[in-house]
Amino acid sequence: MKQTLFILITFMSVTAYSQTIPDTEFKISEINTYIEDINENEQFEVENINGTLKKNNKDIDYSISYFAFDATQLFSVIYQEYDEISTNKIFYYKKNKVVAAIVEIINNKDNKDRLEEQVIYFYDVDTLLNTAEINEKYPPDSLLNEGKNRLKEFLAH
Repeated sequence: MKQTLFILITFMSVTAYSQTIPDTEFKISEINTYIEDINENEQFEVENINGTLKKNNKDIDYSISYFAFDATQLFSVIYQEYDEISTNKIFYYKKNKVVAAIVEIINNKDNKDRLEEQVIYFYDVDTLLNTAEINEKYPPDSLLNEGKNRLKEFLAH
């Protein structure tokens, strides 16, 4: 009886685990499809903000581009800092919830525009989906909060 119970519990655990991985992969695939479909088929209201900030005692140009369905529904935000080593942060939203955050570090030295590093996180209701891909330099919770703050900025103006 104990052995049968152990086998049953083990089987249920393995089944639950194996369903979790495909479920997560399915959710990530759904997010990718959503982003691709919207990019290909929708037109956006675009708002660009340009400015300069101080970073390491150096003036750095930046831009923020908001891509919205309308004044209350955001699709994506692209934040870029322009320097020899540039940083791009891209946030995607579904129903004004962050569903993806991307960080790209680009080496612009000698006009090479070479992608040095890329981090992509997917979220489902504020929960990180691709937990095996965490980059400690770019914590997923920090990027999620930055994405939420970009949404608040958009809705405030």
